[in-house]
This record gives sequence, structure tokens and C-alpha cells, in this order.
Amino acid sequence: MSSHLGGGPSGGAPSSTGGSMRKGGSRPYVPVASYEEDSQNDAPLLQELGVDFGHMYAKVMSVLHPLRRVEDDIMADADMAGPIVFCIGMGFLLLLAGKVHFGYIYGFGGFGVISMYLILNLMADERHPIDFSRTFSVLGYCLLPVVALAALAVVINMRGFFGKL
Repeated sequence: MSSHLGGGPSGGAPSSTGGSMRKGGSRPYVPVASYEEDSQNDAPLLQELGVDFGHMYAKVMSVLHPLRRVEDDIMADADMAGPIVFCIGMGFLLLLAGKVHFGYIYGFGGFGVISMYLILNLMADERHPIDFSRTFSVLGYCLLPVVALAALAVVINMRGFFGKL
């Protein structure tokens, strides 16, 4: 029998050496239970991505209460999910107000984060540089009052009396 028909030396059965199987060879038996057990042991998707809503809530509360003491582990973690949610939320709220400013949000935000990162690292001790992700996280969470103002602008005209307060 020719060698291109089978996977092993005998032509029909795969070789016991664990080599790659050729076209036309039989596939090894994989029990279905192993896939089901494997999928049940996987962590949830949000946990794999590092999204922790409790941690996000603690960071939001630290922004809303600036005079309160903030725990070190909250500030040490560079969370990216919260700032991205706030940027998307601000864009959506501005869109509801009739203003299409997505380019301004992301352009100004990106330029601001890069500039702040450079300025902070120029002022910081060279043995302890500041991470870009931490800068992005802190500035993203500080965007929360601006997002609240954008939500207020959906229902109130900011060019009138309330806008001048």
C-alpha cells in the first residue's frame, strides 16, 4: 500500500509515535466529555479579560469623593476597562445631544494621556517611572465628571442660564 493513503506504517492506522497524520488517515478518538469538562473549568470571560466591577466601583468612588483616603491596591492596579467605558459613554451621550465629536474625544484624550505620561515621567525619579497604563487609568477615571456633565447636557440646554452657572 502506498504511504500517502495511511497515517502509519501499515497504511490504515495512525502511527504510535505521535507524528502528524497525513491526508486520508483516521483521526484519533477524542472523548466528548473532555471538551465539556474543559469548558466548565474555564474562567468567565470578564475575569479572563481582567474586568472587575467591584474594583471599578471603588475607583469611581475614589474619584467622586476626592478627599477620602484611597487604598494603595486600588491605585496600584491599572484598570483599562473603566476609562474605555467612560469614553464610549461620553461619545454616546454627546451623540444623544446632537454633537458628533468622537474624533475630539479620542484625539484630545489620547494627546492628553501621552502628554501627561511624558510630563510625569520627566518629573519622576528615574528609578521609579510611571506606567503608561496607570496614567491612562487615572485620567480615564477622572473623566467621570465630564461624562456626568455630558449626561446633563442631553436634557438641559447648556447655552442658556444653566450653562453659565
